[in-house]
Amino acid sequence: MTPSEHNPQPQPGAFERYARFIKLSDLDLPQVSIYEHDCLADFVSEALAGDFIDDHYCCALVRKGNNILGYVNWEDLYDDSDDETLQVSKRMNKFHEKQILDPDTSIFDAYTFFEQHPSEVCFVTKDGQPNALLDACMLHNSTGMKICLYAMLTSLERSILSLMQFYGTDSLSQLKSPFLWDAIELYDRKHLQTNRDGTYNTSLLLSCTTLTTKLHIARKLSCLQNQPYDSNNQFINQIVSLRNFLAHPEEDIEMLRRGNEELLNLCIRLITKTDEGMNKVLKTALDNQPT
Repeated sequence: MTPSEHNPQPQPGAFERYARFIKLSDLDLPQVSIYEHDCLADFVSEALAGDFIDDHYCCALVRKGNNILGYVNWEDLYDDSDDETLQVSKRMNKFHEKQILDPDTSIFDAYTFFEQHPSEVCFVTKDGQPNALLDACMLHNSTGMKICLYAMLTSLERSILSLMQFYGTDSLSQLKSPFLWDAIELYDRKHLQTNRDGTYNTSLLLSCTTLTTKLHIARKLSCLQNQPYDSNNQFINQIVSLRNFLAHPEEDIEMLRRGNEELLNLCIRLITKTDEGMNKVLKTALDNQPT
């Protein structure tokens, strides 16, 4: 037996699989501003006075000649009490290795950084030099990240449905009005076929439920009572809010606003944990089926 067979690694979730596939080069990242050390403080002072700093450009690269020395946060730079050149020197941030990303870096690797350091920024290189700015808010609101989040929620919904269908009797007993009538209406619209004996395939009725209904049914299944399944309403509301946002991106969502990155990170971890838990329970049930 090989070491990998002896210690099998868990399969990556849908979020991780899709996020690793999408590269930073697929995002439309804004170029980062680069200023000479001696004139940066003057420029920011004028910009603040005129109130025309773009919120996306929360940092600026500082160079001396051809060498990039580091970066500063604009909102921390302006201070009447300091000499303008000293302001830049005092507030200079040096790069560390994880902040310098290649265009071929996966969105997952960038997300992992922001999960650990949500207030930091990253710089994407071009020809070996930092060229574009990426922060958590840009990443979380990008089309690439939305694809990953949608895949993650779809994976969770499929896992819940598979578990519900395996425990069909228990699940159908939880499908009550008004959710039952919504499911029947969708069932009828799809013109789903009956079984050979003329009865209806009730497991197909479960697939006509919304994600919200699936989450509320799953929390009541007896097979999950002893599992670490986070079934509180706040968690369910977060999942549904994220799902509704992805379906209607013109709407606003709290967890994707700047400054709330930790809330999205927590939601992703909970969804991943719940998806893994559902699959584990289903696999155990299938393994214990009488042959």
